[in-house]
Amino acid sequence: MNGSRSMLKADPTEWLLGEDNPSVRYFMLTDVLEKNRSDPDVEESKRAIMRIGAVPRILAKQKSCGYWGIAEGFYMDKYKGTVSKVLYQQLERCCTNN
Repeated sequence: MNGSRSMLKADPTEWLLGEDNPSVRYFMLTDVLEKNRSDPDVEESKRAIMRIGAVPRILAKQKSCGYWGIAEGFYMDKYKGTVSKVLYQQLERCCTNN
């Protein structure tokens, strides 16, 4: 990552370690900083994934049978099927954070 950092105007490490997005924090800790998965910060970030951010928001909209929208439209229902819901919710989050 040091080679990539030289192309940036600022070091994004602290931003990527922010607690508002535990999924990014978890992968930053484990994949970039190479912390052990038994590290307390890593373990807490992993637990937080189900409590904070996109994952609990997406899962909160899931039907009790495990799908979003109409069961028959799992993939094909544009904007209402499970695949579209997950993709658009992530896109929305990306766009609103800029």
